[in-house]
Amino acid sequence: MKDDDELAGALYTVVLRLSRLPVHETVDKAGLAVLYETRRLGTFRPSDLAAQMRLDLSTISRHLRSLERQGMVQRTADPDDARAQRISITVRGGVVLNQVLDRRAATIRGAIAHWPESDRRSLRQLLCTLADDLSHVAEPCPPPAKDESARIDDQLTNTLNRRDRRSYTNPRHTEKQ
Repeated sequence: MKDDDELAGALYTVVLRLSRLPVHETVDKAGLAVLYETRRLGTFRPSDLAAQMRLDLSTISRHLRSLERQGMVQRTADPDDARAQRISITVRGGVVLNQVLDRRAATIRGAIAHWPESDRRSLRQLLCTLADDLSHVAEPCPPPAKDESARIDDQLTNTLNRRDRRSYTNPRHTEKQ
């Protein structure tokens, strides 16, 4: 359990640090996520993208309109339903997405350049496996059972109490001078 918690924390930190990198593109970070999924899915209905990304259709539609205005996605008539449209990435969208991904890859490459090749290869393989496994998870896992939550709370309380005794004075318990 502790190893899984450390892994989740490390992954969260990596995602957070990557998300804080500046993106020097005309597409915002949310738009880049939509563009990435657009390329991954191929040609699709906006409702399919909304379901895939677990976002409201109005949110997806707003991003798609912005990407379409910038020439990064295109709409075509749905051959199966004249009322519906299909979305696909354009050449320009693919170029912009590749540039962003190339910059991210260069950043990661620079950060782990001192790692042995075998470690870089292992990281790549394990992250690809994790990404694939996570794509099959339909719902978040339930929280730990009550007794597990209580045990974790007790551990946290004990840790904080030890730390508090060493370095923290509660302002509610100090006398006013």
